Amino acid sequence: MLWKSRSFRSEIILLLFIFMIIIAGCDENVPPLQPAPSDRIIDEAEMMRYFPMNVGDYYRYNLNTGIEHVYETVAVQERYGGPVATIEVTRQGVTSTHYKRWSGKYLLSSMNEDLTNEQLELEGPFYNSAEWRMESDDSPNIYYIDREIIDLRHSVTVEAGTFEAMLVQQLTHSQFGQGAVVVDTAYYFYTADVGIVKMVFEGFVYDLIEYIPGQETSP
Repeated sequence: MLWKSRSFRSEIILLLFIFMIIIAGCDENVPPLQPAPSDRIIDEAEMMRYFPMNVGDYYRYNLNTGIEHVYETVAVQERYGGPVATIEVTRQGVTSTHYKRWSGKYLLSSMNEDLTNEQLELEGPFYNSAEWRMESDDSPNIYYIDREIIDLRHSVTVEAGTFEAMLVQQLTHSQFGQGAVVVDTAYYFYTADVGIVKMVFEGFVYDLIEYIPGQETSP
């Protein structure tokens, strides 16, 4: 599926932040993932468990440079026929606001309160090798974000605990100008009833170190 947008702001902000750290230098290497084959299918009835939207959900992450980020869901409202979560993200003392919503089989995100320039983060049903592309036609280059589910039975251990039967998503960000250039590859690890517990980006590990659930508001 091709999903068009005029902006990549939320992805670009995170990726540029990490890219600046890469320029500063880091020698840690993360081995490539070797997912096991799986015929598991996660349908629309179960999908929302992989990114729950509950008021008061609190997540604290640590990048392996020692920098901590805090994500907190401060509100969930019914809009556009489904729940819209307002999430405050604090990085190095600077707080920004993101908006995420489930629309049927899609998990969408935006940095704008009116939900313009939404990005497609997940599309169901979830199964091994499910993939989709998001396109931005900003001149002079065209940017693509390719997402693919590469594992549904992964397990990881982070400071917040051990999580099983996880969904692993591979994200590849490419720039097309004179030729195709892959800018980065990242991995997101989702688990049911929590959300993202880990991200791996070219030698950097972004781990969940604390999770405090809020009040259940997801349908």
